Amino acid sequence: MIDARRILDKVDYIRNTAKPVLAQLAALDTSSFVNDPIVLGAAKYYLHSAVEAMLDMANHIMARRGLGMFETHANTFDILADHGLVRREYVYTYKQMIGLRNRLVHVYDDIDPAILHQIIGQELGDFDHFIEDITTLLAQEPEG
Repeated sequence: MIDARRILDKVDYIRNTAKPVLAQLAALDTSSFVNDPIVLGAAKYYLHSAVEAMLDMANHIMARRGLGMFETHANTFDILADHGLVRREYVYTYKQMIGLRNRLVHVYDDIDPAILHQIIGQELGDFDHFIEDITTLLAQEPEG
């Protein structure tokens, strides 16, 4: 059985911590964003941790539903879509989010700050699609 509290804590983190901070940083003009290492560091951290929260939820659901193991983090979303747990139309976007997460973790010193600013300015709604699917899933879970 899915641990709803665990999932809802991650949803809460994305909705009420990461996204509001990222939206505030996105509202800065590009020059202020790219030239302030504290702002840039905060953006990288909150974006990374929000994607990590998505992965945590996805992996928990896979484990609790007995859906097997993923080969890559991006593959997690294919598996969830194959079982009708997230909408297939967003899987490509989720995979791109994982790719950005990987860049933030492994090549953090080679990320164009202006592109990062653009991403957080235009793409934060992508988290909402995932949260919608996950909260729908939770609503269908039997109470335990």
